[in-house]
Amino acid sequence: MTGTLTRDGSDALITSCDGRQTWRLRDPDSLFPVDADFVSVYATVPEGPADPFVASRINYVPTEGFRCEFDWEGTLWRAAGNEPFWSVIMTEDGLTVRMPAEPPRVVPFTTQPGPVFLGDGLRVAFTPGLCADTMVDTMFGWSVTLEVDNRTLTGCGFEGMAAQTRRP
Repeated sequence: MTGTLTRDGSDALITSCDGRQTWRLRDPDSLFPVDADFVSVYATVPEGPADPFVASRINYVPTEGFRCEFDWEGTLWRAAGNEPFWSVIMTEDGLTVRMPAEPPRVVPFTTQPGPVFLGDGLRVAFTPGLCADTMVDTMFGWSVTLEVDNRTLTGCGFEGMAAQTRRP
């Protein structure tokens, strides 16, 4: 579930980025902060039509950064790290790596379980678990390791909607 967040008593309401759907979400483990206004969370499906979804794990909760304007539908995965800054975005078109003072590298990739992505001397591995950006108070649901040019870099990442729709 990804969208804008409002509160309704003990539950939250998430409105999809396109504004077409609103879901009631219960957050029994207080996964996201009270002042969050955008969330991307994994949730269990309600048992009955009047029951809320139940948040089970964070995918992405920003204090600043990407919200609905991000291409959630076209993105498989995204990751970034600091010192040095780097970013990776995966779409159906390929894996794009951005590093300081280097032109973006766009390469085709293969997927392995994990999820792990390989492409032209690159390896990107996502591991489930809370990860906090070191520069801002943004929470991610995935720790990420990028192996590139004989370097190992670490950071945080999230899953896009395109990855979720590709699952069997």
